[in-house]
Amino acid sequence: MKLKKIASLALAGIMAVSMLAGCKDGSSSSEPTQPENPVTSNAVTYANDALTGAQKELFSFKTNEELDVALKAVATDSTAFTSNMIANAYKKVTWTNDADETTLTGKLEGKFSGQRVDVGDFYAVPADKESQKAIYLYTMSGSLDEKAAVTAVVSAIAGHMNRTTYPASIPVSGSTKYDCTYSANISSVKVAAPDNANNTAWVIGVVITQTVAESVA
Repeated sequence: MKLKKIASLALAGIMAVSMLAGCKDGSSSSEPTQPENPVTSNAVTYANDALTGAQKELFSFKTNEELDVALKAVATDSTAFTSNMIANAYKKVTWTNDADETTLTGKLEGKFSGQRVDVGDFYAVPADKESQKAIYLYTMSGSLDEKAAVTAVVSAIAGHMNRTTYPASIPVSGSTKYDCTYSANISSVKVAAPDNANNTAWVIGVVITQTVAESVA
């Protein structure tokens, strides 16, 4: 009788532990998981919206991971993009040429390999007879939203988009010529000055690639 009572108590204990475990599992599984919400850039959408139909015949902007990584590295490097430079950019609500941008463009160019040129040089065949890039970096006031900042930059670029700047073909000698196609990437990053969070700037990077192939016509 005593053995039967002990067995009953042991069984009750096991059932109690099982119930507690079940409650614990149930409560943990019912807790909602908070998804991460990374900041999403709409630079490509805004850039293409700023182009006219004729300009889109030359190229449309696309995303590029290499540009995203390179631009973020330059924009967040306080030795490259100083607090003073960010403060200067914060004052810019319209696009203008800027000495600071020239310095930062050089930093961005250093993160890419291959042929790099100014847009005006696209009329010459690349040294490797394959492709060459034009790389640019622009800074705009962080008081603007991303759409306004990107639109200002792309509108400035679009003002020089024509078949002289972006030729359809390049004559070399005699009947030999190279046909040209173009692609473009854009990325934007918003940063704040380390010593003054009120001073913010959009850093916008653009890479235009010209690809050439000897014409068979």
